[in-house]
Amino acid sequence: MNIGLLTKQTDGTLHGDLPSMNLRGVSFEPVTKKGKGPDYRASIEGAELGAGWLKTSSKGKQYISAQIDAPYFSAPVYVAIFATKTDGTYAVAWSRREASDEVADTQDESESQSF
Repeated sequence: MNIGLLTKQTDGTLHGDLPSMNLRGVSFEPVTKKGKGPDYRASIEGAELGAGWLKTSSKGKQYISAQIDAPYFSAPVYVAIFATKTDGTYAVAWSRREASDEVADTQDESESQSF
């Protein structure tokens, strides 16, 4: 289920809203000095919200598998973020369990640009 839309900024950050989760101004910022950690850090108004890792689906499409959490969530939420078109927009698909290739593969829009 798509729960939001993000737009890619010039610095590579994905920014937007997740209205079904009542989250406005969410950012997924690329990690520039990456060790074994995530590829993206998620935040909202400067507060840490979660992290994301670049993955490749079984169909060869790249997406971000992310976990977001907040004190008012009953459990962490897993999402897959994938490019929808070549206009720099990214859909956020929600899953109760860890995001997997199947989440990205089932999205019609996943046949678009890679990161």
